[in-house]
Amino acid sequence: MQQTIPRPALLDAVLTGLCEAPVVALLGARQVGKTTLAERVAEKWPGGATVFDLEVAPVREALSATPLDLLLLRRGRRWGFEFKRTDAPRAAIASGRPL
Repeated sequence: MQQTIPRPALLDAVLTGLCEAPVVALLGARQVGKTTLAERVAEKWPGGATVFDLEVAPVREALSATPLDLLLLRRGRRWGFEFKRTDAPRAAIASGRPL
């Protein structure tokens, strides 16, 4: 049985999430419409948005060539993230606490 994705509800949820944080990751199985949803968000978001699609070879190569650092400021706290491509992902520990 094929199920339909309630894209308008998901689109609203992602746009709401972008109001709270500058970065939103769309995660899930392949072939469920994440790329289409990301493109719709980019169309509707004022000022545009950048979409990284890991299914596109040049994007994948660019992201794997160097680490990707991200600093988020939320409610007066700084959250730092470093992303590296690896075959064995793991969470790093900083300051004695999981990130």
